Amino acid sequence: MSLIKKTICLFLIFISIGCASKYDRNDVTDPEITSTSVRYYIDNNIYIGSEICYDVNEKRSKPIADEMSGATKAKWSAAMYRYYSAVELRDGKYVCRVKNGAEINMADKVYDMLKSNLDEINNWLQKNEVDVDDTYISDEYLNMLMNSEFDSDEHPE
Repeated sequence: MSLIKKTICLFLIFISIGCASKYDRNDVTDPEITSTSVRYYIDNNIYIGSEICYDVNEKRSKPIADEMSGATKAKWSAAMYRYYSAVELRDGKYVCRVKNGAEINMADKVYDMLKSNLDEINNWLQKNEVDVDDTYISDEYLNMLMNSEFDSDEHPE
């Protein structure tokens, strides 16, 4: 499977899960930070708050990614980079070495969403009898996440 297909597959699984409830307004990224550069959030270790979570039960007329601002997409990509950088292959399954959001400077709701995504990926791979190797979450994939930039005028919140 090509890197682009893998990336699309992982991202679609990821955004299809969503947060189980409305986000907690007491746990947010500094509202002054609106960078659309993923690298900015990574290099400066900016906290990723739960304000980027969304309610999966909310009816939408278009995909959630179409409704996100560039800054929100950058925060999600930074969160994915931090989380998936801590994922390794063990006994044919992907396992994350970190146990909570605080270890990688993000809200636990964001961490839990990413963990659910990884569980879904493992379940899909097992169900479809895919031989798992480390190419799904590769350095190339992580670099692509880290170097992403989003249009600041794209779908303002």
